[in-house]
Amino acid sequence: MTSYYNPRWGFCLPHRQRMALREGEYTIDIRTSHYDGEVNFATCDLPGESDEVVLISSYLCHPSMANNELSGPLGLLRLYERLKALPRRRFTYRFLLCPETLGSIAYLSKFGDQLGPKLRGGLVLTCLGGYRDTLSFKMSRRDWLDNPSSIDRLARRFSELYPERFQIRPFTPTSGSDERQFCSPGFNYPVIQAARTIYGQFVEYHTSADDKRLMRIEQVERAADTLAEFMQVFDFDGLKLQNRHPYGEPQLGRRGLYPTINSPMNRGSSADGRTDSRQTLNRLLMCLSLADGQRGLVEISDRIGCGPDQLLPILTELLQQDMIALKSEGERHP
Repeated sequence: MTSYYNPRWGFCLPHRQRMALREGEYTIDIRTSHYDGEVNFATCDLPGESDEVVLISSYLCHPSMANNELSGPLGLLRLYERLKALPRRRFTYRFLLCPETLGSIAYLSKFGDQLGPKLRGGLVLTCLGGYRDTLSFKMSRRDWLDNPSSIDRLARRFSELYPERFQIRPFTPTSGSDERQFCSPGFNYPVIQAARTIYGQFVEYHTSADDKRLMRIEQVERAADTLAEFMQVFDFDGLKLQNRHPYGEPQLGRRGLYPTINSPMNRGSSADGRTDSRQTLNRLLMCLSLADGQRGLVEISDRIGCGPDQLLPILTELLQQDMIALKSEGERHP
């Protein structure tokens, strides 16, 4: 129970302890004080090639709760590690930890006007543990008003490609986490929320049963790893892929991108589940053919018939080999 901004008194205790109290009158001695304090929040930036910002936030405010409290900051830390390890980052990733609601309002009060012009998208992390297998995206206010941002569209695309792994929920200002503040009308930022076992939808919510056994650290890690791939795809938002060697099929062998032996062993999935080398090669060749400066990562993956996250290893290799360039919207063909 919480008493919002009114001088009531009270305390909470476990139900079994309450039932064990003997009948009679009790004297209550509560010693507290009111004083002017401050709201603390912490930020950390991972610099990218541009100063455009992707905001990734979570909150610290619910004591003694695992899924509802620890899973968000732990997932944020894992996501930071994954994005830091990337060979390249286009966007600058800003990580924010603060008390829920009041903390994000305090942050926006101080930095909201600076953040807005540079903000490309955002993600609020909450309730990433638990027993559910799907990740759920709560869309932004822009999507609610039929003007979805690019991160809304990508979330919807992932839910269409992988319905067993991703779901979407509509934006609402009546419940949720700090996306409500980032999406409030005065800001209306393109910030969505990611959760697994969602607040208010599990019986352990806001009880002492929300413990480490419910949260399960491996579920938090899996969620963060999945979100890292989602953010890697988003890092290519608004960019077109341009083949730097478009005149004939490039020599892939000397770049280590072509199998050195062509045999039936290369043409089918192996029994031990290893990546089908012929499928990888086919996707690489199709990616090079479709990279004509007119299409982005998502459009190319749709044409090939796979998820954009499945093209990330291929695209990373092509970029490292200087076989593909990235061009922004409106940039002329060289």
